[in-house]
Amino acid sequence: MHVCFLRHGETDWNVKHLYQGGTDIPLNENGVSLAVETGHRMAQTRFDLLITSSLDRAKETGVLIMRENTVSHLENDAARWPSGTAEERNGVRFFSDPRLKEIGFGKWEGLCFKGEGYNLPPHRFVAFWDSMEDIDPPEGAELKCAFYARVRSFFDELAARYGETDLNILIVAHGGVARAVKYLFSGDEAFAKTATANCGALPLKYTAESGWRIENPTT
Repeated sequence: MHVCFLRHGETDWNVKHLYQGGTDIPLNENGVSLAVETGHRMAQTRFDLLITSSLDRAKETGVLIMRENTVSHLENDAARWPSGTAEERNGVRFFSDPRLKEIGFGKWEGLCFKGEGYNLPPHRFVAFWDSMEDIDPPEGAELKCAFYARVRSFFDELAARYGETDLNILIVAHGGVARAVKYLFSGDEAFAKTATANCGALPLKYTAESGWRIENPTT
């Protein structure tokens, strides 16, 4: 089984360096263009299944990409991904799964972590992703250990269901989920701390012998 994991396209909060988390911010004009351009590049790549985060910015990115695809004919059959929600938008059939949702930043959502608008609480000396562990997390934030566990459960189920097949699956989610994927499947904390660009890809392969492996990421 092969998986192309993509981060969603750009949003206005990405441009402003604001923590988004579970706040459902839509793609901006450039984000739409990025998704369409990505779709053009992948127009001849056959995908058997599209699974996205339950947040709209990921859904819209996946739909825009698949609308440019000329070789895939996705079926909205609930038996394909029974843990997700079968959806159809603009003629594209796909599944959304809440386990792919961005990590919740609690009271930090909407705060600026970089640049002129920086407004994190003054006692903070470590930004959220400076460590892959939980260090004084923001109030109401999802703990990273719980976040990694839900992301892992998604990929464990994907492997159990399709690991012995030759399916090619497109997954669209978030920057934090990309970090979790890097952390879980590379074991390299420094790699996991690196940000994945909007519409940046992490190609993954699963085999029963080696488990999940990241192949030639483009960030």
